[in-house]
Amino acid sequence: MSFSVDKPLTVRVTRSAYPGKHSVVFNAVEVDSVTLHRVNVRQYYIVKVENTDPDLMVENIHRGMIMDIQPESKLYAPSDGEFERFIITPQKLVLLRPRGQLIVDLIGGSSKFKGIGPVKAKKLWSRFGDSLYEILNNAEEKSLTGVLKPAIAENLIEAWRTYVNIEAMRFCNVHLNLDVGVSFRASEFYREETEKKLSEDPFRLLAFGVTFKKCDAIRKRLGFKTDAQIRLAAALEESLYSVLNRGSTVADHETLKPHLIELLDKEENDENDEPLSTLALQQGFDCDNYVLLDNGLYQSNGAFVMESLIAERIHGLMQTSLQISNSNRAIKNALQQYQSENGMLLNQEQIKAVHEACSNRFFIINGGAGVGKTTVLKAIYTAFHEIGLAPIQVALSGKAAKRMSEATGYDAYTIARFIKAFDFSLFNEQECVLVIDESSMVDIPSMYRLFKFIPKGTRIILLGDTGQLPPVDFGLVLHELIDLEFLPKVTLTRVLRQGSNSNIPSVAQCIREGAMPPLDYDDVYLIPVLGATKIKKKCAELYLEDPENSQIICPTNRAVNEINALCSAPNEGDIVKVFVEEYDREMNTDFKVGDKVMCCRNLYESDLMNGSTGVVIEAYDKARPVQLIPESPAVTSYGRILWDDDVYREITIDVINSLKLAYAMTIHKSQGSQFPVVIIPIEFDKFVDKRMLYTAVTRAQRKVIFVGKVNVIGNILKNISNNSRKADLGNKLQVLFFGNVAQRVGH
Repeated sequence: MSFSVDKPLTVRVTRSAYPGKHSVVFNAVEVDSVTLHRVNVRQYYIVKVENTDPDLMVENIHRGMIMDIQPESKLYAPSDGEFERFIITPQKLVLLRPRGQLIVDLIGGSSKFKGIGPVKAKKLWSRFGDSLYEILNNAEEKSLTGVLKPAIAENLIEAWRTYVNIEAMRFCNVHLNLDVGVSFRASEFYREETEKKLSEDPFRLLAFGVTFKKCDAIRKRLGFKTDAQIRLAAALEESLYSVLNRGSTVADHETLKPHLIELLDKEENDENDEPLSTLALQQGFDCDNYVLLDNGLYQSNGAFVMESLIAERIHGLMQTSLQISNSNRAIKNALQQYQSENGMLLNQEQIKAVHEACSNRFFIINGGAGVGKTTVLKAIYTAFHEIGLAPIQVALSGKAAKRMSEATGYDAYTIARFIKAFDFSLFNEQECVLVIDESSMVDIPSMYRLFKFIPKGTRIILLGDTGQLPPVDFGLVLHELIDLEFLPKVTLTRVLRQGSNSNIPSVAQCIREGAMPPLDYDDVYLIPVLGATKIKKKCAELYLEDPENSQIICPTNRAVNEINALCSAPNEGDIVKVFVEEYDREMNTDFKVGDKVMCCRNLYESDLMNGSTGVVIEAYDKARPVQLIPESPAVTSYGRILWDDDVYREITIDVINSLKLAYAMTIHKSQGSQFPVVIIPIEFDKFVDKRMLYTAVTRAQRKVIFVGKVNVIGNILKNISNNSRKADLGNKLQVLFFGNVAQRVGH
């Protein structure tokens, strides 16, 4: 039964926020807005905040909070117990400052206030009383140290900032009609200046994910004209965001013009006869959000800062001389030792790569599938040991990091985990070399964070294959740098991986060059199938014949989802069930014991990275409380998964909400992995090009099976990539080295 609600409710949170399906959920009870006493002891609410930032909401909504809610809907949910339960979807949500002794419940019962339980919260109230609010509002950390340790006092002040920003949040949520997540983020960023900053330029909200259309509506209410400078500048900024979403970091007039027309010219111009899109391109705005480069290209300020830092770091490394007087003999000895111990002879390309890697602070090793990049890396590490260098290995994906570690015998980290946890002080006595594997996958934001994190002077080696796909996120690094003649690099060309009897390398090379390869080998062949449905069914059938060794790799998400459903259908394993509080019962998930699954988010508490794969090995009859982190509250688990790092992990609600079936995966998700047998469904799509096919084929160790029509493969090889990117990293390096801008922006 649903109810219409025309008045706000004041509620107290009784259970901290947790992620639901496409929402964040918390429990609350109604309280009197004046006394804050509970209104009805038999009623409670399940509040579902939809389409919001789950991590932000879970971090900020905790047991003990008081808030005003304007419900959009209110649904009665039957309960077996004595309580009445309602599910509420809020239209607006505004935090209220707790009053009086309610602060004890808030800071004593919330995990956000780390190190403070009920006992310490009561001590604080006993010591300070109502003045505790003033102490926290004014960030008087020293006043708290009589009761708390300095680190805990510092955390309490930091966590209390949410309540200092309450008026700013109210302005965003109520006055500007922004959703809850944006209100949290904007008020956290601007704090006491929130109203001033957003009133003078509502388009600042673009940075928080608010659409141009919504910002424009706020602009109207605030009285700015259609040709206001802030509007024209924001339209250009928004157009550059659209360029970033397509992977490029720079754009010219022709690229930006259609988007500007869409944003600006559909509304009546207040004063100017000139189209507003033209004015936006003509005027040089004093704006912090984008840069007009010397070569006439526009670049968002974020992309400019990131590319500039990367270029400056590489330039700085190249400008620093090396003392290598005694190194050449040590490198030769290391090469002899490596070849002797491994019973092999390195070719001239590989020997050159070892010497160059030891002799340069920045170095690139490029090469296609199977050319011996790992062999070279191991030889380089032997030489590093002789000359006192410490290699540190990173990769973008968990799979690539795991494979790198297994191949070299050294620890390897994902870039995210490395930045989060690595301690350079452990290497005070040694010079470090950062080795970045699968660097063609690494986007500009990830490389920026990595370069910003490492100490200046840390040597860098990029290892990758420019024939593979560009990064998922915006920008190019390896693809931009490989064409710069002044950067030290080696391109390995001699195929070594599969052995002389494998046809995979030659087929991959044909595809890389855009030529149709023979597809009638024993280890690389096409099964001709006509029709999208039949292609998917055949792929599922082939997978189920040899599931231990096979992986289906698809060009599109649509094919992935349909094939995963086909592969999972025959599985009769126990279903993983979760308790859904809204409905007061267990409900089936999409996963069963025996299903192959993939994690699609970084879950640091569970030590899982985006792209990790595993197999569901147990579904619990009854949910169990488990403790993921020592001294942290227990969470509920519904089963176990054996992951690709050979670790069993619990299936929490966070894990469930991050899972997808993984019998089939996209080509992007497969990067960094290898599989004995790769099955590739062939369907034409305007976004599928030779790089995607090449990347899929090079994931195979023993066999590649194409399923579809041979002429579709031919069409794909002729397809001009729609993922062509423009970047400026190469030009920035040209300027640093030579002082001129090269017109070199297309890929």
